Amino acid sequence: MTTNTPVTSDLLPVITIVIKDINENPVFINTAPGNTDAKTLAKCLWRRYITKIDLSNVCLSDLDLRGADLSDLDLRGLNFQYANLNGSNLNGANLSGSNLRGAYLIGADLSYANLTDAYLGGAVLTGADLSYANLTGAGMNHAKINNAIMTGADMTDTWATQYVDFTGTQK
Repeated sequence: MTTNTPVTSDLLPVITIVIKDINENPVFINTAPGNTDAKTLAKCLWRRYITKIDLSNVCLSDLDLRGADLSDLDLRGLNFQYANLNGSNLNGANLSGSNLRGAYLIGADLSYANLTDAYLGGAVLTGADLSYANLTGAGMNHAKINNAIMTGADMTDTWATQYVDFTGTQK
């Protein structure tokens, strides 16, 4: 995989990812927010076509990844802002440093996920499984983590300067 970061006219970074398809042909994916290539990447992730790619610091905001199997993937530093991850399997995924602001994770499996220093402000995790997840240093302003399972979750140095809803959550 190779990446470059050209700058668009509005000065937002755009990352182009080069991956190889099953025939070893290069596939170029532009990850600018709202770009159809970013939606193609999301579909590839959802279908598990891409499993050995380093997507750290890629923008996947506003994408529909409902029910996706993203278990055990390296998703460090990704921007999942406002993404729909309802019912997704993120078991054992590395989401450290990721932006999950306003993301929908209703019923998602985040057990054993690494969410160290992730930002979950405004995220909706109703009914999510966070068993044994590492939330060390995670930010949670206005997060809705109600009716979730948090057995064995590590919340060391987790912070919130505003209300977090833990109603009905099991520890």
